[in-house]
Amino acid sequence: MSNSKLTDTFTNEITDKNGYPQFIASLKDYFRQSVDGGKQLFNTEVDNLYDLYLSNLPKEDQQRYTCNACKLFIDRFGGLVTIDENIAMKSVMWSVEHAPAFFIPAVAAMRSAVLRARVKGVFIPDSRVLGKPVTGKWTHLSIPLPHTSVDRSIIRTASQQMAEKHEDFKILSRVSSIHSKKTIDRAIALLKSETVYRGDRYVSAAEWFKQKIIYG
Repeated sequence: MSNSKLTDTFTNEITDKNGYPQFIASLKDYFRQSVDGGKQLFNTEVDNLYDLYLSNLPKEDQQRYTCNACKLFIDRFGGLVTIDENIAMKSVMWSVEHAPAFFIPAVAAMRSAVLRARVKGVFIPDSRVLGKPVTGKWTHLSIPLPHTSVDRSIIRTASQQMAEKHEDFKILSRVSSIHSKKTIDRAIALLKSETVYRGDRYVSAAEWFKQKIIYG
């Protein structure tokens, strides 16, 4: 939502007409559905999401929706995804089916950018709310996390856990980039040995990968 760059014509009536309150509500509902059951969240290497958001709104409305709080939310959390058992990514924020008509072009552009991006690591929240819900009288894009996604111990140690999970993800990614039976078997044997640091923790994931990718 616009704040310091408000124009004289910007009113709650305009945002209500555009479906902004419904946009915020649909964002929260879709996120809750997407992470139901405590699904793990991942970060992606997507850039300039907020620029995509603004540039896909009508030109006459872009100034009205210029907002630092919403920019921080979209750029920091807009690239979050889940990964299913078939290694398919799903954006947990952007759903064309759930968005009000005014925001559909922006949501579609952001969703496409996220799903084209590479996964770069596990996401661990450092607070119970993603984004800043309200500043003064302005309401912004934000997501309250379900209890299954965060607890006190995670919040207290978020930076440490993020670093460890990121290293875990990099190691597993190196294993999963191998696509032949021969080299996958060799990688599993290597993980079972003491050659790879903490390699034993990746054995079950590598064997699952072998079954899914090599044998279907």
